[in-house]
Amino acid sequence: MKRLIETIKLSTSERLSAQAVMTRTGVKNYNIMARWAFVCSLKAKNQYEEIHKDDTGIEINWQVFAGEHDKQYQDLIIYDLLDRGMEVTPNNASNLLNFHIAKGIRISVSNVKTENDFLKEI
Repeated sequence: MKRLIETIKLSTSERLSAQAVMTRTGVKNYNIMARWAFVCSLKAKNQYEEIHKDDTGIEINWQVFAGEHDKQYQDLIIYDLLDRGMEVTPNNASNLLNFHIAKGIRISVSNVKTENDFLKEI
């Protein structure tokens, strides 16, 4: 299967928020934080809103984000696109993933104090 997403982009404010959660929880890598944020947002069933990022605080390569679970993460994104009635395109997939990560970071800032709190969110 062709990869839909090449790079995940976090804005400076998302990076700073993620850093705060990472400090509280002991999560050491942005890719792990992004995975947790993605899953938290998927569970929350948020109304999609397109995000326009003015800056990039950090970029995460898709392979670093997805690791050995590349197919599973891509399938989750495709399923969510279809569930929302969106066309499966690289642009839509990238936008939806960035939306989920940004939303999941916001959820985490409010609700996650320890690594175990992540489990409660998913």
